[in-house]
Amino acid sequence: DIKPGDTLIEATSGNTGIALAMVAAMKGYKMILVMPENQTIERRQTMKAFGAELILTSQEGSMELARDIALKMQNEGKGFVLDQFSNLDNPRAHYEGTGPEIWRDTKGRITHFISSMGTTGTIVGTSQFLKEKNKAIQIIG
Repeated sequence: DIKPGDTLIEATSGNTGIALAMVAAMKGYKMILVMPENQTIERRQTMKAFGAELILTSQEGSMELARDIALKMQNEGKGFVLDQFSNLDNPRAHYEGTGPEIWRDTKGRITHFISSMGTTGTIVGTSQFLKEKNKAIQIIG
C-alpha cells in the first residue's frame, strides 16, 4: 500500500508520466519519472510543473533502459515502481472500458481496430473484448 509521502517511480515516454505526475501531486506522493532524453521538451516541462523529478536516459537505450533504471532504483529502496508495462490493471481497464465503449458506440458494426503499441494495454484489453464479440474483427497495432 502506498501513502502520502511515499516515492513512486515509473518509466515513461510521456502521457502516463504526465498523468502520474498530476495525480502524485494531488495525493502527496513524490514522483520520479525515468524517460529517454529524446522525449519532447513540452512533456518534460509538464511533468516538472506537476512536481515530478525527471531522470533522463540515453535515447539509444529506449524504454527498456528507462524501465531497467526504474527497477534498479526500486531494488535500491528508492521508491515503488508502478510498472505500467506489466500491471494487469492496464489491459483490464481497456477490456472493461474502452472495448465496451467502442462496441456500444459503433453498435457492433466494427471490422477493424487500430491501436498504437506503447504499453500494449490498450490494444490487448480492447481487442480481447472486441474479439469475444466478433472473432472476425481485424486487430492492427
